Amino acid sequence: SVACPDQEDIVLFESYASPAIASGGRRPYTYSLYQSSLPAGLSLNPQTGLVSGIVSGVSVPTTYSYAVQVEDGNGFTSTSQACNGTIAQA
Repeated sequence: SVACPDQEDIVLFESYASPAIASGGRRPYTYSLYQSSLPAGLSLNPQTGLVSGIVSGVSVPTTYSYAVQVEDGNGFTSTSQACNGTIAQA
């Protein structure tokens, strides 16, 4: 299974980093976005599941939603529920 990163507010123009957490199955895990995209400025590390970056170029306040999929070492996949949050002004 895979759980969303902590869903605290993301602050425009400030550094953000929070990992998606995989459990079960066999390592290594490979993380990817599932039928969605991250806010501009954020990226997902496929080896660690870390969502990080600095959000810019969006109107605030705004909400975001994405899903993370993880594949384990046996080729089995699991997808998170929707990961939702808010991007706010500092």
